[in-house]
Amino acid sequence: MRMAFEIDIRHVLPSISVPTLVVHRTGDRMCDVHNGRYLADHIPGARYVELLGDDHLPWAGADDVLDTVVGYLRDEILPRLGVMADDRPRTSGAPGGMSDPGRPVASPEARASVLFSEGAVAAASGDAEGARFLLGRAAEIAREAGAVRLEARARR
Repeated sequence: MRMAFEIDIRHVLPSISVPTLVVHRTGDRMCDVHNGRYLADHIPGARYVELLGDDHLPWAGADDVLDTVVGYLRDEILPRLGVMADDRPRTSGAPGGMSDPGRPVASPEARASVLFSEGAVAAASGDAEGARFLLGRAAEIAREAGAVRLEARARR
């Protein structure tokens, strides 16, 4: 932990050019909230979300973290890939589906990866029916594209 706290990457932050989400809890007991704000202020285009709570671990109170990450993926990342949110019904309170079957992304592998990620989120949220559908579709697309490893992951 001491070594981790001695790492200083402030000089690198302005050179980050990928979409970035910084999520920080207001009362984080390990890392002051001002550190999260600093990151977001110094990474070009970063989105900052502050959540209530005092735990440093992202899986503590994970529902709000998961909702925040899924929302960012749905609203910021997937549209950049040409994937729009859809209205596919879910059997639980899990977030709605993020892919649009009528609007493919750049490649079948990318589309299968998006569906795989959606399926993983659905499974983690307890939506077994949605997960089966999404992972099954990801496996079909991956198989058609010859993406053997991705197909195996989706079928697992």
